[in-house]
Amino acid sequence: MRILVFSTTATALFAATTAMASGPAPAPVEPPVAQPAPPPAFTWTGPYAGVQIGMLDGNVDWSDSRPEEMMNGESISAEINGGGGYSASPDADGFVGGIYGGYNFHSSGNTVFGVEAEYNWSHADGEDDITYSGGSPTPYTLESEITDTAAIRGRLGYAMDRTLFYGAAGVAWASLNLEVFEPKAGSVADWSDTLNGWTIGAGVEHAFTDRMVGRIDYRYSDFGEEEDFDGSGTDVEMDTHEIRAGVAFRF
Repeated sequence: MRILVFSTTATALFAATTAMASGPAPAPVEPPVAQPAPPPAFTWTGPYAGVQIGMLDGNVDWSDSRPEEMMNGESISAEINGGGGYSASPDADGFVGGIYGGYNFHSSGNTVFGVEAEYNWSHADGEDDITYSGGSPTPYTLESEITDTAAIRGRLGYAMDRTLFYGAAGVAWASLNLEVFEPKAGSVADWSDTLNGWTIGAGVEHAFTDRMVGRIDYRYSDFGEEEDFDGSGTDVEMDTHEIRAGVAFRF
């Protein structure tokens, strides 16, 4: 009996000693909390279309090298009127607004390139008195109006997350109307033609959301000189500056 009690007591003491030596039971381990994945990096790749509005400033130079012929076909003396033909600069300025669309390719890194087309309606107009090359005045006035513009441009840009700085260049078109007025007779000549040339520009875009992109865009276009404008026997030289604000939606 004594042996049994001693054995039981020894076993209990050993168990208690072991428990004290090992310390308290470890706290349960919490499972790791899954962290949400970071949002994907913004990309400019994809098609887009938008509307824009702004101002157009056009430099228009017109000349008629026939020194002895008035706008209404009457013959006059070149010697009396200075000779050398007629000229006027009815520079046109005014409202421009239209649509644009294109496609961007966002390569690895910050480079973005693409192609864009645009068409704009314009109400840019101006007028100037027609003079002889010698500076003598005439009773005639030349009025100009740029009715629409268009362009196809390649674009190359540098992206800083949702902001894109870009340059663009390509081909451009513009429709120009010219009309000659005489105080008593009214309109005595009217010509219209579409000019074509090259264009270059730059701008900045910012993506306010994944779908909506706003921008400021500047475009210079040079249409060179067109001889025999609309079969009139007169020459026209023109270049334009356009600055527009636009908003586009990405698809």
